[in-house]
Amino acid sequence: MKKEPRSSWVALTSDTMRFLGQCAKSIENSVSQPSSQETPSNLTLVLVKPFESSKAETPAVINNEVARLTISETEECLRAKVYIRDFSSSSKPARLGALNQIKRLSKPIAKIILKKLLAQEKDTLKQVEVLGALATCNGKIEGDRGFLRAYLSDVNSEIRLSALRVFSKYEDEECFEILSQAIKDPQADIRREVLNLMCRIYGLRATPLIMRLLHDVDDSVRKSAITLCSTFESRDAVGVLITMLNDQNMGIQKDVKAALEKITKHSIVFDVNGSKTSRDQAYQAWILWWVDHQADH
Repeated sequence: MKKEPRSSWVALTSDTMRFLGQCAKSIENSVSQPSSQETPSNLTLVLVKPFESSKAETPAVINNEVARLTISETEECLRAKVYIRDFSSSSKPARLGALNQIKRLSKPIAKIILKKLLAQEKDTLKQVEVLGALATCNGKIEGDRGFLRAYLSDVNSEIRLSALRVFSKYEDEECFEILSQAIKDPQADIRREVLNLMCRIYGLRATPLIMRLLHDVDDSVRKSAITLCSTFESRDAVGVLITMLNDQNMGIQKDVKAALEKITKHSIVFDVNGSKTSRDQAYQAWILWWVDHQADH
């Protein structure tokens, strides 16, 4: 078989890189300047139109992210512009459908497009939708994560929550610090979700945060913290849990009773729906039992 001359191989590589650069430029332009006049057919023409030869053109000017794509992924670039256009729809199902199609693209292209969509989007609802797509994409987002920081402190709680879910994919020390700070968020559903994320990612390391949220003002947050204490069988939480037998919420009293029994392997019979006197007696009984057996745990 006749070998391809090295000069031809170099030319082919250069052409390929220019083609990828054109794809990147077309995608970026479609994100920043969407056009309702474009159709799939002329989108293809825009993307595949040959470049003019230029001696001054070098690989250095090609979009860095797209320059790493494989040849097969360039076909996805042709479809990507259509999905970007669909995301500009006023119909939420149409936008979510477009985001789902983008997520099905190869990981590098999907992440590039979603990041660009997020950067140019000003509508709060659409920002939440894009962040949700990023959070449900497989794997973490490569490269600089600084673009997420502004969303972590956004005034809109849905955006903050969505950004935290994206950030949790990194599962590193910076992620731990970000989630630890978010445990103080004024929104109860964020505190509850952050607690679940911390425990899923960091396990027992999240115990101090669980303990802190046993005192939370929101019933649902306290219930989540109780459940997690039970799951980890955290003996450090026993003393606090005993005090929570006097919680005003009957459902929490019931959860505390179950958690104490699981953690200590000890049971003191009382009816959480019974009289206050019986609950007070059970509370005192637990305190006395814990004083005698704390050293054993």
